[in-house]
Amino acid sequence: MTMMIREFLGDKGLQVTFNVQENSKGKFDLKESLKVLNDNPISPDSIMVDIEGIHVGPTRNYTWYTEKALRESVLSWTKPYLRPLIMHHNENDGKIIGRIQNAAYTDINTLSGTGALLFTTNIPDKDGMEQVKDGRLKTTSIGAIVHDATCSVCGHNIAQEGPCEHERGQVYEGQTCYWVINSMEAKELSYVIVPSDIYAQNIRIYNPEKKLINNVKENNKKGVLDMNEGINRAEKAIIDEEVKTEKLDDTKATEAPKNQEEKEDYKKLYEDTKAKHDKVASKLEAIVAELKQAQNELATKTGELKQEIETKEALENDLFNNKKQLKEAVIDKIIIIKENLGKKTNAISLQERSIESLNDTVLDLKEELGSSKTILNNITKTTNPTLPTNFQEKKDENVKNSSNTSNIDLTEEFNNLFSSIVGSRSKNNF
Repeated sequence: MTMMIREFLGDKGLQVTFNVQENSKGKFDLKESLKVLNDNPISPDSIMVDIEGIHVGPTRNYTWYTEKALRESVLSWTKPYLRPLIMHHNENDGKIIGRIQNAAYTDINTLSGTGALLFTTNIPDKDGMEQVKDGRLKTTSIGAIVHDATCSVCGHNIAQEGPCEHERGQVYEGQTCYWVINSMEAKELSYVIVPSDIYAQNIRIYNPEKKLINNVKENNKKGVLDMNEGINRAEKAIIDEEVKTEKLDDTKATEAPKNQEEKEDYKKLYEDTKAKHDKVASKLEAIVAELKQAQNELATKTGELKQEIETKEALENDLFNNKKQLKEAVIDKIIIIKENLGKKTNAISLQERSIESLNDTVLDLKEELGSSKTILNNITKTTNPTLPTNFQEKKDENVKNSSNTSNIDLTEEFNNLFSSIVGSRSKNNF
């Protein structure tokens, strides 16, 4: 997207058209048709006019033209065809009073004291010549297609993205808002009654030189027109001998210092505003750098968070598996203990119970096993009163010493089982 502007002061002020569409070659389909040089000969009855068309710096429309924009647009004023010189930006009636024969950028002896586009135009139209000579047609305005225009306050690209919240001419925290034109393409040059650039005007009117006319005839075959001789005529605002120069009266003489003062003020305004624009550009670059750093930090934090989430999921999975294995181990212990106590066990019902409930069952079984051990420890030896005392003692001694004849010690075996079960539970924190 881009926009088209017409620089003049009128009822509508600056005329702006957004969404100007490019063709497939990146150029614009203008109403003005292409003309080869043979179709635009310089007639000896025409006049030549040098015009300072637009200057570096601010306009009364609160647009601001940069040196870059003016320099880069030079070729577009004559290539691929000579741009038209018309009246009041009126493209509808098709009346062309002349053509821009050449364009150049200069910063030497300009009316504004800043850089400017200097146009050398040829006007063959009789009405146009008459009004230029008598001074009715004097001030000019450019029509251009803008590719890059930024807000001087926020740096928003208006040409590509449309207007921002800042309004041209308004002051924001002591800073006046301008549309800074950074890149543009020529469309047309118009004579207007009230120009937005107060220095955009005729600076010289003269007849075509015979040498120039001959050059045109000689170069028609090549399609080349050498206008370099007419480009450096911006040193003084003079009128050709056919246009009588009015003598300055006393009033005009007193205006000279004022004009010089205006130039100085204009130059100071340009320098101040450029400094502000550079400051805004610098701040914008710093913000962009901070944004990139923040994006990098965010990407790093996102990576760390993703790693933490993956670690947490792995730990939760391990914990789940450990709990599952622990529950299965507890169920196995309960089944073993109950089998030793001669009790039946429903393994399915145990699976449905929580670990806490299973631990309670283990504690209950521990108490039951403890009671069984106490009973065994309280069993006493019984003696036969009908047998001699020494017989009983001898028998007891023989029983004690005969490990081969006594294969099962119930008390010892039960104690071993109990210790194994209780010890295993203590080890696993049951």
